[in-house]
Amino acid sequence: MQHTPLLLACETGKAESAEVLIKKGASLGIKTPASDSALHLAVRAGAAPITKLLLRKGVEVNLTNQADETPLHVAALHDKAALVSLLVNAGAKVNAVTKELVTPLHVASQRGNTDVAQQLLQHKSYSLSCHEA
Repeated sequence: MQHTPLLLACETGKAESAEVLIKKGASLGIKTPASDSALHLAVRAGAAPITKLLLRKGVEVNLTNQADETPLHVAALHDKAALVSLLVNAGAKVNAVTKELVTPLHVASQRGNTDVAQQLLQHKSYSLSCHEA
């Protein structure tokens, strides 16, 4: 399946295009073959205006992709510190886990994304140890 125009606009950070497409009725529920939502793609692109728009339009902040990653995991993976508070304030689960019990804090720490890790810690994130799982 090809990316829809909305998914492409989110992936490339084209806020005006995304806004027009949403106003024209583009489906917010369509995902990529890897099950990334428009929100996952906007976060990966670091596109705060699109992220805010999608959240205002009611896109679920804790949707998961095939790897069970939420948009907050994506922000941690791609060092998008500017989007962490935005997602958390919209209800993102700071301690969401993938099937491998990986939290956004694990991801940020493993990648050396200290700004993201610090923000997650400020939002009371924690790492599950093997003993807690």
